[in-house]
Amino acid sequence: MKDRIIKIGVLTAVFIVAVIVFSFITNQGNSDMTVEMNAATFPTISFVTDGDEINHLVGYKDEMNIPAMRDTITPVNADNTVEIRMNLYEMDPESLTYEVYTLNGEDRLLQKTEKTLKETMTLSVGNVLTEGTEGILKITLNIDKDNKIRYYTRIVKSDEYYVKECIDFANTLHTNMLNKSDTDSITAVIEPNEEGDNTTLQHVTIHSDLDHVTWGKLSPEISGDIQWDIKETNSTYTAIQLKYQVKCKGDDNDQETYNVREFFRVRYLKGKLYLLDYDRTMNQILESSNQILSGKGINLGIVPKNVQYETNEDGSIVSFIQERELWCFDKNEDWRLYLVLQIPRKKMCGICMTSMQSKLFPWIRMEIRHLQSMDI
Repeated sequence: MKDRIIKIGVLTAVFIVAVIVFSFITNQGNSDMTVEMNAATFPTISFVTDGDEINHLVGYKDEMNIPAMRDTITPVNADNTVEIRMNLYEMDPESLTYEVYTLNGEDRLLQKTEKTLKETMTLSVGNVLTEGTEGILKITLNIDKDNKIRYYTRIVKSDEYYVKECIDFANTLHTNMLNKSDTDSITAVIEPNEEGDNTTLQHVTIHSDLDHVTWGKLSPEISGDIQWDIKETNSTYTAIQLKYQVKCKGDDNDQETYNVREFFRVRYLKGKLYLLDYDRTMNQILESSNQILSGKGINLGIVPKNVQYETNEDGSIVSFIQERELWCFDKNEDWRLYLVLQIPRKKMCGICMTSMQSKLFPWIRMEIRHLQSMDI
């Protein structure tokens, strides 16, 4: 809870500072209003299990509360190892230390250090965990004497959770829904009823109808990689989350981009797989080059109903947040729409210093402490 409060507080500070900077700039002119935030460069770590890359971890500069680090869970291989894949960007760590803790963080069960680092490495956790028991794996990249980056995931040892089978099942459903193919297999696992909101593609669930589950009239194409995260795995079910971007043609034939989160809860029982739950959201990334302004206002596209926004007293200026971006709309300035602040999508986490600079006035710089950018 403490970590969540810190995160909310520092992100609010980012928003407030961005609004202040924007207010200053709008009094000076109306050219390029973007405030830039430096791109994140912390290394990322993911895991490979049975050939599937899963659980892309963000790095923390500071020590975190171990019992709170429950976002993902990684299966331990039958030989008591986990395989990691690192993207170090331009960093050159001196060594890597990994530790295994009990879930409450009170007992350290293992500590080892590796001085020869490779893009893909196998870490042995030995027999510190009994069958079906979870622990916390903490990986520390020792950049130098004074700088360390920390990564956390739960781990579990069990040969009977069938994570590979659950991932393959979810992947087949995901692909069939995207391509509108083998719809009989989709119909067999969804549960359409009155709980499903079949008026929008922004939020689709297991209770939505086949048309909405298969993306309606859209023909989405995956842009970039799909991030697979295992949120839970146990003897009852495996919960899997996908994060990715798709591109689609809009009503005006404009190319539109959406951030998508897709969730599957799958059960493996006696050789058969069952879909227990399904949930998908898609949120449009605003493109100022598209036709989004009209006499009625701003067409935000497919987004949640409750958009976060603020207005001035007469309602002529509106600031709002959409998909990590802070925008401002000014009716008094020829209905102009400005992108004020954009948080990079590269993953990095930890209290650090970031420089914000106006393109219009290079001498305007503000140094702030913030938490960047753990799934904001």
